[in-house]
Amino acid sequence: MLAPFKINTLELANRMVFGPMAVTAPDAEGRLTDQTVAFFEERARGGVGLVIVGGSVATARGWDESPFRPVLRMDNEEALPGLRRLGEAVHACGVPIIAELTLGFGRMATAIWERPNISASPLEVFIAKDRFPRGIYVPGGKRTPVPDAATAAQIAELSAKTIEAALRMQRAGWDGIELAAHMSYFAASFLSPRTNWRTDMYGGNVANRARLLYEIV
Repeated sequence: MLAPFKINTLELANRMVFGPMAVTAPDAEGRLTDQTVAFFEERARGGVGLVIVGGSVATARGWDESPFRPVLRMDNEEALPGLRRLGEAVHACGVPIIAELTLGFGRMATAIWERPNISASPLEVFIAKDRFPRGIYVPGGKRTPVPDAATAAQIAELSAKTIEAALRMQRAGWDGIELAAHMSYFAASFLSPRTNWRTDMYGGNVANRARLLYEIV
């Protein structure tokens, strides 16, 4: 049986938390590199209380449709040795490390011609370029394609793959995971009635809109 994730929250309360989103420096195939390890190891050595590795994907779909390239892959077994290496480097500095897992990019996804994007509901997103301060990198100034409403089978598949990724991170020796449910990414699209118009068990009341994340947890 796998041991549960453990983080000393009292210790973390007195230390700085560091969670970069786009500095993972993977190679073109999404694999961890020496630069990835060096970056996070240096932060851990500097005294942060927790390293959160963002900019990572938990599913093959997330990799295929990511609007940013490259991103760190946590969706396959080939990634395990490198992830274990990173975890050991950060732990050697006495710092816990957790992974941000992105199920998919939903309304923000890069369109792939052979299949439509999926989200909670068929609603596109317009990102106004002038709404963000200078120096913040966002894919602004564009309107995304209208996605299909994800089927129950598609939701179940992404949920199962994300659970597999979480267990993979546990086997890599990491201390926990964070589910990416922000911006207009796939998981986030279920949470608000403004973006979730579903009438099945994933729509309607708050409990249904949170069902995807609840089931994964």
